[in-house]
Amino acid sequence: MSWLYFQKDEFKIGWSFLLMNRVNIKNQESERVLVLKNLQEELNKNHKHNLDLLARHFGERKDAANARLSDIDDGGFTLRWESGEKKEAEDMSFAFRSKKNTNADIMREISDLVGQARKALNEKEESDLEKTYKTKRALAFELDNKSAVITAVLLGLGAYASLYGNPLPFGFLDLIFSQSMSTKILKLTAIVHAFETVVAFGVCRVARAAFPEEMTDRDERLWLINTFIFGVSSSIPLVKKTFKAFGGRD
Repeated sequence: MSWLYFQKDEFKIGWSFLLMNRVNIKNQESERVLVLKNLQEELNKNHKHNLDLLARHFGERKDAANARLSDIDDGGFTLRWESGEKKEAEDMSFAFRSKKNTNADIMREISDLVGQARKALNEKEESDLEKTYKTKRALAFELDNKSAVITAVLLGLGAYASLYGNPLPFGFLDLIFSQSMSTKILKLTAIVHAFETVVAFGVCRVARAAFPEEMTDRDERLWLINTFIFGVSSSIPLVKKTFKAFGGRD
């Protein structure tokens, strides 16, 4: 009997985990749908001319107007526009080259299409969507400047106190930390920052494997160098951006 109860309990636990997993997947899918809807609204509101370019070139309708995205998902999007004297509605579906996981991926591919349309229609000025895309790399280097300045000042004062024994005009430092204590703090800071740099390297490797187009070699070098110098002022923005990338948000 005890064996039978154990089997029943085991079944209940397994079923509970299965239900929880289904709920999590459902929540993630709902969240992704909402993110894509927001992206669709942004494109329709802020990039109307660029969508007209797509309709005029790929739809082969030189008089196309009022183009907008009627649908979008990770696999592609549907563009709808009006053309002709009667303003007849037409639409065309575009498939992405591969399934997209982030808004930056989607912006990149749509902006590439806009660039092709712009050149084909002999528009010399780079479109606003192409310009926007350049700022959309999800894992581009970004330092928390305020935190970095504070860290730099503290490191500078610590190094000064360690090397010169708190002479004027910073003699007040001796009231806080002795020269030997300042040296120990600097060494501990270097160890902590080195550890953070190792962690940042691991994060960069994982992020680049998952999103190779979102981080350049230069970005990775800057993340690592600045993490070693400024610590959390660099490592925290990196972790936050990586979480956002995996969450499918910009």
